[in-house]
Amino acid sequence: MVLAGPELLTDPLFLAAEARVSGLSWEAAAKKQKLSAGELRKLAYGELPRWKELLRDAERILLRETGYEALRILRSLMRHLDPKIARDCTIAFFKINMTNIRHRMKSRPKKSEPDDFPFDEVLSYDELGTIHIALGEALERDRPKGD
Repeated sequence: MVLAGPELLTDPLFLAAEARVSGLSWEAAAKKQKLSAGELRKLAYGELPRWKELLRDAERILLRETGYEALRILRSLMRHLDPKIARDCTIAFFKINMTNIRHRMKSRPKKSEPDDFPFDEVLSYDELGTIHIALGEALERDRPKGD
């Protein structure tokens, strides 16, 4: 990972990487820095390994920020006046959380002693699945007729 500090905010390569991963063309990215597209490409390909790392970091940042924004919008839609929209967004949010829990549990090291984990009880995949099914059934049961 290349990220170092505030000096990146004035680094033409980092700024170009951010612009490119956000969808700007070479011409538009270069124009933001008062360069020609050819000059910016020469700069990028002249430091190809660094350029690739900066692109990867800019992609990670963009995807993380986009994810945060999507979750914020999803959470606001969970309070929508239309119950169908609110229900669908709640289910989507719950599925995202289930995915995060499932993947986080796989990466945890196995317990060697009972006190290794700070909680009294960890739910199994079967228990989480039962909760998921029960929530879906409750939402279906409470759904207004005709949806």
